[in-house]
Amino acid sequence: MARFPRSRSRSSRRISTNSRRLRRGRVTPRRPTSRRTMTANHRSNPAERRAIGTGSADIPPGHTRRIDLVTSYIDDLRGQPTAIRDTVAAIAGDAKLIDRLAALRGKHSVAMLTGMGSSHAALYPMHLSLLEGGTQNGWIDAGELLHYGASGIPAGALLVVVSQSGETIEITRLLDRLPSGVTIVGVTNHGESTLARRADVPIVLRGGREGIVATKTYVATIAALRLATAAILGGSIEHEVTNFQAAATALDSLLGDHVGLTKLVGDTLGAPPRDLFLIGRGPGFASAQCGSLILKEASRTPAEPLTGGHFRHGPLEMVSSETSAIVFSPAGRTIDLTRRLAAEIHGYGARVLLVGPRDAALPGADLPIIDTGRLDESIAPVVEIIAPELLAIACARGRGREPAVFERLGKVTRTE
Repeated sequence: MARFPRSRSRSSRRISTNSRRLRRGRVTPRRPTSRRTMTANHRSNPAERRAIGTGSADIPPGHTRRIDLVTSYIDDLRGQPTAIRDTVAAIAGDAKLIDRLAALRGKHSVAMLTGMGSSHAALYPMHLSLLEGGTQNGWIDAGELLHYGASGIPAGALLVVVSQSGETIEITRLLDRLPSGVTIVGVTNHGESTLARRADVPIVLRGGREGIVATKTYVATIAALRLATAAILGGSIEHEVTNFQAAATALDSLLGDHVGLTKLVGDTLGAPPRDLFLIGRGPGFASAQCGSLILKEASRTPAEPLTGGHFRHGPLEMVSSETSAIVFSPAGRTIDLTRRLAAEIHGYGARVLLVGPRDAALPGADLPIIDTGRLDESIAPVVEIIAPELLAIACARGRGREPAVFERLGKVTRTE
């Protein structure tokens, strides 16, 4: 564990002494009442505390330094390309795992995909790919499935469950209610978690430690699920590996200018914006969902995720100069639709940021853009997510706060 540097001042020596005593459990730090529940949860689970590690140094249970949390969020963003590469290498290099996933092909008449928060969002591209591959499946958050569907899951069903901690309360309770004969594919960042132990086919991410905001684990989950989908449907694992290597390189390049891009997104959309929409189609809708969650939790910025089609069915009417929108528009079958929508709402006065490849031949070519390059749309979410991640920094600071400083949430949700 990293030590705080010594100081010659008397007050600093007292702080240092208290820090050492705190690590030994001899001091109870003072904190707002709203944080006590979170602290109790953290103390009750040592594995969870390890998962919360904040970059270069662990923070003692129940105690965080503000600057460590801020640094952790930015460090976690920078660590996303490595999380992608490490997860892809681990899964693609595990021949037994690939064979076990391939063995699921055609064996289940029904499949259900479930998770909470960013884990649920990350399942959306898999949901679409399985549908197109002929596997009927449902995509529903675990809290709803637990109370409004678990009893109807038949024996012989395939259940794909994602939980970064593997201990989310809805997930653990759902596992207890499943009938025998359900095949569970469990995706988690913790190989010793309840989900990993209970899964018939556990897939362990290589996201490493991260703060409360799902950054590295989100992109690692997207990658893991894409490889799992390829294995189940008989696709090329090598092709997916090549695609993710290109995506990690693109993300590395963008993160190299994260300060400049943070200014771009803040200046373009407002920091914070008044009415913010995140719009995507196909796999890009996962970016809209996870991005809106990150903005809410990391910067307390309301944001609504919608598909491009849903946006036209009502919300289009409210567009004005007080509207801001991130439009995810990767190379793919709906790029023309998303670019036309972006150009149209900009024409109504909205502040619009495009995320996708720069292309002068498409509508909206003059709009501000985060140029991701021409990535396959099934891979693009691991790069697209940088836009709302950086906007969260700009919005938090625009509110006089720092990003990813929490008062109510912990890494693992243990209360329904």
